[in-house]
Amino acid sequence: MPMTTWCCPRAKDLSLRIWSEGGVVFDDANAQLHELTPIAGEVLNQLLTGGSLTAHEILFNVLGEAPSAEEAVQMKQLLLHFKAMDIIECICLDSPATITTQQN
Repeated sequence: MPMTTWCCPRAKDLSLRIWSEGGVVFDDANAQLHELTPIAGEVLNQLLTGGSLTAHEILFNVLGEAPSAEEAVQMKQLLLHFKAMDIIECICLDSPATITTQQN
């Protein structure tokens, strides 16, 4: 089974501000401002600063412990939401020598 990682290739276009009660991300490329929950802000921060990470790695970094099954499902939904917003992209690693962008 291929390993899926997430990254933010447009990091230079994004400005993230996080507070304890939430955050915002401004997309300079299309002048859009998006409000974020505290967790969504931390997840996006991981992708902006951490390179290419799996959903499990992101959750572990944010929570400081292994995620529950429910948290893993919520993470997948959040990542897909960020992808639909064209903020991040999904990378499917078939093998160490082959990297392709996943289409779905």
